[in-house]
Amino acid sequence: MSEIRTPPSLKWLLDKRSRLMGRIARLKKSNQALVPSLLDKIKAAEANLTRLKSELIRQQTMIPVLVSSLEKDLEAIDRSMSMHEIQINPSIIPSINSQEAPRFIAYGAITRHIYKYLTKCENNSASSLEVAIDIAMHFSLNLTDSEFVIFKNKVRHRLKTLKHEGKLIRLPTPKSANSQWALPKDPNAPRPKWLSKVIHQDA
Repeated sequence: MSEIRTPPSLKWLLDKRSRLMGRIARLKKSNQALVPSLLDKIKAAEANLTRLKSELIRQQTMIPVLVSSLEKDLEAIDRSMSMHEIQINPSIIPSINSQEAPRFIAYGAITRHIYKYLTKCENNSASSLEVAIDIAMHFSLNLTDSEFVIFKNKVRHRLKTLKHEGKLIRLPTPKSANSQWALPKDPNAPRPKWLSKVIHQDA
C-alpha cells in the first residue's frame, strides 16, 4: 500500500496551527501569572496614593498653622528687641537653617514593635538592620536612603538603651556582622540551643 504524502501547503498550515497553539498556551500561562501580580501592585499603589493624599491634607492643614504660630513668636521677639536700650534692626539679622532629623515614629511605638518582632522571628533574635526594615515596612514609612540611615540609627540606639535597661540582650557576633539582639532568657534556666549555637559559631 502506498504512503499518503502530505502536500507542502497542508504541511505549512499544520505547522502554522501548532505554532499558534503554542503561542496561545504561553500567553494564557503568562497572563495567569502576571495578572495577580499586577493586581497586587495596583492595591499597593492605591494604598500608597491614599497615604500620600492624607499626607498632603496634613501638610496643607498643619504647616500653615505652625508657620503662623512661629511668626507670632518672631513678632514677640521683635517687640522685646525694640524695647532694649541697644537698638538693632531685626531685618538685618540673618536666618539660620538648622538641620532637623525626621522624627518618623515615637520611641514607644518602636519599642513595642521591637518586642513584637523579636517574639515572632526565628530564635527570637534579629539584627538591628532586620528590626529597622520590619518597623519601616510595618508603619509604611516612605524613606529616602539618607532618611533610612537616620531611622536605622534611631532603632539601633533604642536597642542599645533597652539592653542597658536589661530588657534585651546582645548576642556574640563576628565584628564584620550586624549586631544580633534577642529577648532576655531566665538566667537560671539551661542555656538555650540557639544561644549555644551562636557562641559556638563565633568561637
